[in-house]
Amino acid sequence: SSNVPEPPTVTALADAQISTDQSKFGGSSLELDGTGDRVQSSDITLGTDSYTFETFAYYNSFTSTQCLWDAGENVRASQNPVVFITSTNIQISYAGGTYINVAHGMSTGQWHHIAIVRDGTQLEAFIDGVSKATATIGSIGAGATNHVFGGNFAGTFTTNGYLDETRLTRRVIYTTDFTPPTPEFTPSTADEILL
Repeated sequence: SSNVPEPPTVTALADAQISTDQSKFGGSSLELDGTGDRVQSSDITLGTDSYTFETFAYYNSFTSTQCLWDAGENVRASQNPVVFITSTNIQISYAGGTYINVAHGMSTGQWHHIAIVRDGTQLEAFIDGVSKATATIGSIGAGATNHVFGGNFAGTFTTNGYLDETRLTRRVIYTTDFTPPTPEFTPSTADEILL
């Protein structure tokens, strides 16, 4: 038997596709045109576990609010995290309440590393390896198994740009400021989504 994790089950929605127009690593990335494009995977349930969500994102525009990660079909009922990128801020919500809403400092037309870490009851947002904000979320848990990247479940608030090296894992990877990863990620556990 092999110890290599199974690849995640991923469904492309609308016309989300792999493109060679932009890439951070490997010559291609996920292209999202901001009109319903997103991908969905159901390979991990978070519960109240600690986790790290991270991705490299290249935005074409910040003219509208864009959902980067939606971890539940009904946020207010199931208390799942949702990450929004606005023209100026990164916003992280659980159970319909916003816990982090802080300036992201990102520019269009270049790659940025975004990481969201839950460590016990603490939530932290990093942009390009720099902590932007922390918040205490207590015992709020995420019950959904479905995760959407680059948009929300409804297909609104979708990302206009590219995502590369998107990972969701039940590991706490970052606890302080850091240098964003320079090699491609390699699967390290069956209990993660790596796109």
